Amino acid sequence: MSIKMHLFAAAAIMAVAPAANAATVVATFTGGIGGTIVRNIVSGAGAPQYNAAQTVDRFNMDLTGGNYTNRLVGDSLVDFYAWCVEPRETITAGQSITYTVLPLSQAATNIGGIGSVKANQLFELFGRFNPNLGASVTAVKAAALQVAIWEIVRETPGAALNLSTGNIYFDAGSESVAGTYNLAASYLAAIDGTGPKATNLRVLSNGVFGQQGSGTQDLLVQAVPEPASWAMLIVGFGLVGAAARRRAHAIAA
Repeated sequence: MSIKMHLFAAAAIMAVAPAANAATVVATFTGGIGGTIVRNIVSGAGAPQYNAAQTVDRFNMDLTGGNYTNRLVGDSLVDFYAWCVEPRETITAGQSITYTVLPLSQAATNIGGIGSVKANQLFELFGRFNPNLGASVTAVKAAALQVAIWEIVRETPGAALNLSTGNIYFDAGSESVAGTYNLAASYLAAIDGTGPKATNLRVLSNGVFGQQGSGTQDLLVQAVPEPASWAMLIVGFGLVGAAARRRAHAIAA
């Protein structure tokens, strides 16, 4: 295999590999589906927070710019759907926000990132109960997924995922959509490390809460690789594989 072919194969792979901390998305929050629930946070970033009525929605996001080349999952009416990752940060309807696209393990920059263990729990949560973020959801399901996300993200590492106690907990019966609390609890009870994992989940981050000009809620989203990118990636791996086989044959000869 020629040097030119080696370079083409490497370039094909690099072209579809995400550039760490470089890809951006500009989007506007336009509404959502879900409800509310009373939430309590004992410790962590920000002062303790008790008896706080919080919106628990799946967000509708209008994509307006950025250099991220992969499509984000939505439907014919909504550019992409998202859930809030960090409950202590905020988002405002109609505000144009510039996000950085990061791996899911770096979600919740407000608390320094959630790490691989919690990221895997989120992969399983969605793999079991909502693997395609573009699928239709009811208000109770959208709200329950949001509650479950916050429980995973803000609970003390290694502690049980329990909605009624811990570093973050919720008041049973306080939800505005009946059944949200119990459905979220059933989702969390099913997470045991053995379930299917959702694919292509990412986080959109706007920085750390408290820093001027940033601190908008980190968003959990799902990316879909473009067909052309997949084709180039397959070609690149094929060329690398062919080169390896030729080299092995040459050594054997």
